[in-house]
Amino acid sequence: STSTGKNGHVIFPSATFAEKSGTVTNMEGRVQKIRPAIDCVGESRPDWLIISQVAEHLGAPFHFKSEKDITEEIIKSVPLYSKVSLSEIEKGHFSYTLPVSLSKEGKSFFVPENVSEMPITNKKYPYTLMLGSILFQLGCGYQTKHSPRLNRIIKDEYVEINPEDASKEDIQDSDVIKLISSAGEKRIKAHLANKVPKGVLFMPLPFTQGSTLVPFSKEGSGLKTCQVKIERTAT
Repeated sequence: STSTGKNGHVIFPSATFAEKSGTVTNMEGRVQKIRPAIDCVGESRPDWLIISQVAEHLGAPFHFKSEKDITEEIIKSVPLYSKVSLSEIEKGHFSYTLPVSLSKEGKSFFVPENVSEMPITNKKYPYTLMLGSILFQLGCGYQTKHSPRLNRIIKDEYVEINPEDASKEDIQDSDVIKLISSAGEKRIKAHLANKVPKGVLFMPLPFTQGSTLVPFSKEGSGLKTCQVKIERTAT
């Protein structure tokens, strides 16, 4: 069981991506067929079946018998999908790109976006901490952290620091340091990395769990950054 599961009164055994079938529409608007690599394991079942069974117990059944029924409902109800050929998609070699809405002149619509400036560094917090994804963990790692194989690849949490900054702070590779922001702090190993610019630190998103290091913003700048300072600490 997971930490999230322990908070629930009812746990639904949702199937993994490898056990699911149906269609997927990507950001390009392309509809593609997906097929399960393995059968559902144990009590796991597809999401659509779980939702349908819950609806039935609540007295409002959907009457869906398969993913095909749901796809047909989408084709009937959503105008963008009206020309999608389910029979062609079922063959496995067909993908359909949804039509794009253009202006009368045949041009795409562009919406301006207001981007706020990044906060300027100050003497108290001279480094910009950037958070990002890594190859062997997905996003914040809430799901992938349960994979023993992936955890064997990356065993320790770390933050990357430019060698010149490390020298200035008297930090050696693999030293345990303390990152301090206006919101909190975190002890973590330092990895020297030439690819990181001076004045910038990089930390993978999964390593922020259980930490108040990154300040909460009601508006949200859209940037996973915050200003920090570094302190040496005993290992």
